[in-house]
Amino acid sequence: MLETRVQISAAPSVLLVDDHSAFSTTFCNFHTTHNNHIPTFIREFMSLVNFYASWIFRCPRWIYLKLRYPEKEIIDENIKKMGDFGERIAKEFLSRKYRIFHGKRRFLEFDEFRIVGKADFKVLTPQNSFEIVEVKRVKRLRRFPMARWIAQLNLYMAMESISSGFILEVSDDRIRKGNWRFSKNLFKKSVQYYRDVKEMMDNGDPMMKRSECWNCSYKHLCEGMW
Repeated sequence: MLETRVQISAAPSVLLVDDHSAFSTTFCNFHTTHNNHIPTFIREFMSLVNFYASWIFRCPRWIYLKLRYPEKEIIDENIKKMGDFGERIAKEFLSRKYRIFHGKRRFLEFDEFRIVGKADFKVLTPQNSFEIVEVKRVKRLRRFPMARWIAQLNLYMAMESISSGFILEVSDDRIRKGNWRFSKNLFKKSVQYYRDVKEMMDNGDPMMKRSECWNCSYKHLCEGMW
């Protein structure tokens, strides 16, 4: 098993982020069953665009189509099964050393959008500290984790106000653990990326990343729209 440790910067101090990317001290989680009686500020909260942390640095056009036409996505069931299998293997691996908690849905709120998501796991270490875990099922181990995997983990760390975490890459015969510290710089880049995507969506012309076309779940729809 290989292990890579990279220390980048200090952890965030709280859970939510305001319009100026400064951390706020309030975490809100609204729930209601009577929509006709929802206060205005909660209706505005519910109307914001939700960008998922797992979409970070993905093709802006894919993000647009995912939001606009969720029912038209063609999902490869084999990929989903691989992901579920990877999580089961990872849970067994983690249980040997950590106390395991399943991730809970969290969000970071900004002026025109939210970043939402749920970490695969949160674990309690033998040193009595929490870490965030992101599991990736892979056919073979890469030389270095994908940048968007690291950014995704970084967003989960911000959501949970936890300073460290690790990516578990699960291949057919090996598991690699890569340790990471929260990066404020990467966090700012991630937020800006979603700001840019939101602007492209508002203009009706989201950019396409051709490098992702070969395995795109919206390829059938994208090719006929632009």
